[in-house]
Amino acid sequence: MPDPVAPLIVRGLVRRALPWAAAAVVVGGGARLAHDQVRLAGVSQQAASLEGRLSQQAGEAQRAARLELDLAVLREDARAREDQLARARARVGDLEVAVEEAAAALAALEAARDEARARAEAHGGALGEARRDLAAREADLGQARRELDARTRLLREVEAAAAEQARELGRVRGALMSTEAALEVATQRGAALEADLTAERRLARERAEAVATLHDKLGEAEAALREVDARARRDAERLARLARAGVNVARLTGERPMPDVRALVVQVDLDVVPPLVVFDAGDGAGVERGDVLVVRRDGNEVARLEVDEVRGHYSAARVVRAQRGVRVRPGDQVRTP
Repeated sequence: MPDPVAPLIVRGLVRRALPWAAAAVVVGGGARLAHDQVRLAGVSQQAASLEGRLSQQAGEAQRAARLELDLAVLREDARAREDQLARARARVGDLEVAVEEAAAALAALEAARDEARARAEAHGGALGEARRDLAAREADLGQARRELDARTRLLREVEAAAAEQARELGRVRGALMSTEAALEVATQRGAALEADLTAERRLARERAEAVATLHDKLGEAEAALREVDARARRDAERLARLARAGVNVARLTGERPMPDVRALVVQVDLDVVPPLVVFDAGDGAGVERGDVLVVRRDGNEVARLEVDEVRGHYSAARVVRAQRGVRVRPGDQVRTP
């Protein structure tokens, strides 16, 4: 029999999963979540197909029940016909025995008649008595012949009735075989439908598990999205504070990456602390206030600069780090780190 709870479970899972899938598309899950929504719609269609198969199986089960009832009735009728045929055959056997006994009696009477005739011929004096005895025996013989004819007619009638019963039994057996064949076909179809139903139930469970997994992943994606939003807000606040502090945020975020600076130190003011360095690269070379550059001499780093002011072809920077005992001097190379 079909399970009436399975389609309800499938429909409930699909109804709970579809709103989450729609919310995921709105939040920003993109093409993947839209694809999951299409898959969920396919699950809904398969659930409808499963309900159709359940209805079909219920019809087949009812038809099989009706066939089993008809089969039971036919079997009972066949047993009744077989009992009647057995009783008729027993009666035929009794009549055959009676006919045989009557035939034996007739033969004995004929033998007695023949014997009486022989005695009458042999004994002329006892002819009258012999004739009377012969007449009596012939009367008994006629009665026996009439009884034999009556029993023969009755035997024929019983045999005809038995033949009719046999033909009726044959028809009942034919109907019984047809019903059994139909029941076998219905049983096979029921087994096939049960196998299909089992497969559909397994697929429905797998789809339900997939929906639950998608629901969990959707929750994880929403949590991750909230975390990303929180991080983005925190990063925006940090960048705003850095911008208010005078930090070149465009350099930090990569919006305007550092240019490949190749310049020379043209002047060093050691009277200020920290020392002020002027080099021949300005905004034309992409240098911006707040950039950190490296001072090299003979291929070795001797100091690091932070740009304070930028002009057309020159920039001024403060020394923020230097090698111990080494001073920046004109002619040193200024490079991008």
